[in-house]
Amino acid sequence: VHGGEVLLTPAFSGEGRSVTQGVDVPRFAIGAPSNAQEVTFELLHELIYSVAGDVIKDNVAPAELRSIGQDVLSSRVAVRGAAMLLARAAPARLAAFERFYLLQAGRTVPAGAAALQTAFEQAFPVSAALRQGLDKEIQSAFAGI
Repeated sequence: VHGGEVLLTPAFSGEGRSVTQGVDVPRFAIGAPSNAQEVTFELLHELIYSVAGDVIKDNVAPAELRSIGQDVLSSRVAVRGAAMLLARAAPARLAAFERFYLLQAGRTVPAGAAALQTAFEQAFPVSAALRQGLDKEIQSAFAGI
């Protein structure tokens, strides 16, 4: 995404909205977190939505999509995709991202790296096929840098 506007909107805690088509520059409305790191987390989450639909379409059977629901699955894919992007680009920030989104989901944040990772994966489950699809998209994005 080149250029764009980010609007901090307290009503969108942990979630956001984006408009990327039919406008001169993309616009993202995200929550108004307490620090810059959390703003970045919410923005990354919202940016991943731009590829989530294609990843889901390419890697989820229609019956499975009906069973889980498009909105639920898109949200999971966006959270997990943002985590995968952070793991590659800024691994030191990954645990903070996982804690932030566990709290946003109303989950308890466990102590310890392994327990945190397990809790995060349980809170935002995605199939192996979706993880592979996300990984492919992230690799493609990095290849273009």
